[in-house]
Formats: sequence, structure tokens, C-alpha cells
Amino acid sequence: MYMCKGRHLDWYEIKIAMLLRGLGFTDTIIANALGIHKSSLVERLERVRERFELGNKRDLEELRDVIDKILKEEDSYTTKRFNELYEKCKELREAKREMLREMYRRREEKQKTNTQHL
Repeated sequence: MYMCKGRHLDWYEIKIAMLLRGLGFTDTIIANALGIHKSSLVERLERVRERFELGNKRDLEELRDVIDKILKEEDSYTTKRFNELYEKCKELREAKREMLREMYRRREEKQKTNTQHL
């Protein structure tokens, strides 16, 4: 386990974060789903990249193991955690989209009101 701002992060969770990043979720959304700060997530992913650049393939092997487990072991804790985090990321992304829609709607209403007063 690695200490990240907010809580401990298990080794497989960083691999799941790598998968979620590959599926198009932002670091902010992934960090929120994991319950850690974005800076902690970025720092951990950066360390993975640095180890890989130094020729250490352990993270790739662990990533492969996590992917295999997700694909083959439906009832494993890792698979359940991936599914839970994937759903949480989808919810957070949709909530963010809805918040932005509401913000733009209010801005548009305000502009219409300001234009009518002129």
C-alpha cells in the first residue's frame, strides 16, 4: 500500500487508475472516485512512468495481471473494485457535465436579462 493524500492506495488501484485513464476519464474524476487528491494520483502515475523508462517492467506485469483478473474472474475483489470505480467515474463525469450545462444555462439567462434591460 502507498500513502496518498486522503487515504492509502493499494497497488492494484493505481493499475485500475491507469485503465480508467485509458478509457478517457480525467485525472480529477479518477482521483475523486478513489478518494485521493489529484496531485497524489498524478504523482503515483509519474512514478510508474519513471520506473518504466528505467527498464522496470513490474508495473506492466501488474497491469497485465489486473486486466487478466478483470477479464477472467468476475467475482474477484479486483474486478469488483474496477467495476465500482468505473461506475463512480461515469457518475462523476455526468454530474460534472450537468453542472456545466446548468452554469451555461444560467449565464445565457443572465445575458438575455442584461440585453433586455438595455
